[in-house]
Amino acid sequence: DGNWALVEPKLEKKLKSAKPGASAEEIAQNVKDSIRAIMMIRAYRMRGHLAAQLDPLSLDTPEKQPELDPASYGFGAEDMGRKIFIDGYLGLDHATVSEMLDILQRTYCSTIGIEFMHISDPEEKAWLQERIEGPDKGVAFTDQGKKAILAKLIEAETFERFLHKRYPGTKRFGLDGGEAAVPAL
Repeated sequence: DGNWALVEPKLEKKLKSAKPGASAEEIAQNVKDSIRAIMMIRAYRMRGHLAAQLDPLSLDTPEKQPELDPASYGFGAEDMGRKIFIDGYLGLDHATVSEMLDILQRTYCSTIGIEFMHISDPEEKAWLQERIEGPDKGVAFTDQGKKAILAKLIEAETFERFLHKRYPGTKRFGLDGGEAAVPAL
């Protein structure tokens, strides 16, 4: 990630092997598209959390981030279905612009914002990217799963209130601020 000296030879090799009779202009355009796609992916990694839907009541909508617009990278509506070589970014060798946008928006701009580009250790960054990015990394809860999570949260809150009434003066550690850990447990 970020080592352009290694990416360019891979791009040219892949493009030449994929289209043996491609013209110099087509190769140049494909290389530009690949670089622009990788730049767009990097922008989502750095700024996607700013477009995340963090308000559960939808009273406040996040500001539009111009860096996250595919048009900023030269991709228009006619390019959405075109396959572009992205060299393993997002867990894919090739992807259409719309596939990339689906993965990037689901990963970085949904109800959880993820920001990790400030981490200086490349291994730590790669570990995070491997676990959050990709076409198969989405998390979806069924209605039954959501109800089970709610039931556990209500159970924990009820127990907390019981302890507070039963032992009002006793020093103990409560759930305040730690409710999110209950579904994880």
